[in-house]
Amino acid sequence: RQYFEQGVKCYETNEYNFSRERFNKALEANRTNYFAYQYLGFIGVIEDSPDEAIRNFDLANKFSESNYHRALALSHLARSYKATDDIKNAIITSKSAAKIYPD
Repeated sequence: RQYFEQGVKCYETNEYNFSRERFNKALEANRTNYFAYQYLGFIGVIEDSPDEAIRNFDLANKFSESNYHRALALSHLARSYKATDDIKNAIITSKSAAKIYPD
């Protein structure tokens, strides 16, 4: 938990290299920490690394423990697909997010 909290603090202060390192440490302790994957996806977006964003948002989706968080991860994943001009997967993923959590 400490590594994750440090990662969030570093992310909030735009220290993305430190943040990535802390989130990866958190994942060494708990490979199913979907919040860490979500933040790593955000870092991928910020650093214009769509493959990193897609990989991490996909993992956040897989390990999410609630439909709300799963839909949130899918919506970020859909936006990442759109950013890479993969419109087909963007649409499929968006529809999945809406189906999982319509609210």
